[in-house]
Amino acid sequence: MREFNFFFYTGCQERAPPSLARIYKTTHQHSDGTFSHPRAERIYNTVEARIQEVQTQLSQQNPEGAPVQLSTVEQDKIFEQVKNLIS
Repeated sequence: MREFNFFFYTGCQERAPPSLARIYKTTHQHSDGTFSHPRAERIYNTVEARIQEVQTQLSQQNPEGAPVQLSTVEQDKIFEQVKNLIS
């Protein structure tokens, strides 16, 4: 059996595991950029918007003024929350 390299498949440059949102996009989006179902697109877009919103809020609260990047675990928590709300 061949080994599946998800890092390569999702286009991850770093060797960190991909977020659930990235996996979801990879498995629900066609090569032409369209999603397999309107609900899948709504989930992905809502997750991405929420991640950006949280990162912006945290960056504005950061006393050093540096941009904040959520960890994969934090992004996955947002994904699960949104997916449960939309499902």
